[in-house]
Amino acid sequence: MDQDTFLALRPFAYHTTSARHLESLRETRQLQSAARLIARAAAEAPTGTEADPQASRRLKPITLHIGVHQVYLRDQRGLEPSAIRFDADWDLARFVAHVNGLVSFWPGTESGPTDMGRRHWERLRSAAEPLVVLRVPTHDLLHAEGQPGAQVSRCHSGAAHLRQGRRVERG
Repeated sequence: MDQDTFLALRPFAYHTTSARHLESLRETRQLQSAARLIARAAAEAPTGTEADPQASRRLKPITLHIGVHQVYLRDQRGLEPSAIRFDADWDLARFVAHVNGLVSFWPGTESGPTDMGRRHWERLRSAAEPLVVLRVPTHDLLHAEGQPGAQVSRCHSGAAHLRQGRRVERG
């Protein structure tokens, strides 16, 4: 599918985040990857404080402290390692580091994300952390000045899972 067709079908992109992030987002006017947030928190942490390793799958949510802000990173339990068939030069640590370097969005229309994105919201709404949904014109994401080009994928980056004990084929 070419870019113009994609933009016509999915004119908006949606990102979910913790309500705790709003103040920081208003201040920086920028979404940052988990990898960048973890690195920033580690740089500000007192010596001897353990930071979450970049290449470790988060089995529970973590709260990072960056300046005066708290940043909440969700767990990655939905990322099921046994559901992934890695190429010879990839492993779980490399994949998690790659995923942590991304900021993911769900494609959608003016009325909301795709059905899969809506189901994702419903799962997150049941969590204890208050949820905020950001809507961005897809064109703006694809053409953001001074930013690396956006990448479009047929599956959400952390969606590797099993169904009835079998890998769910993606892409």
